[in-house]
Amino acid sequence: VNFSSLDVHLHTEALLNSINFLNNLLPPLKKEAQEEQPALPKEEEEEEEEEAKIEDSA
Repeated sequence: VNFSSLDVHLHTEALLNSINFLNNLLPPLKKEAQEEQPALPKEEEEEEEEEAKIEDSA
């Protein structure tokens, strides 16, 4: 089977669109669950850990 780069690109787009469609079918998350677990980007968490280590060693 030969696939051109266009075929791969179009199939990838179709898969992503299917995933987005299925995600939109899911019910929205409750606000309480989102508030309980505030999401911090990994970079911010790592920076806070490094700052805490620096403060502890000082």
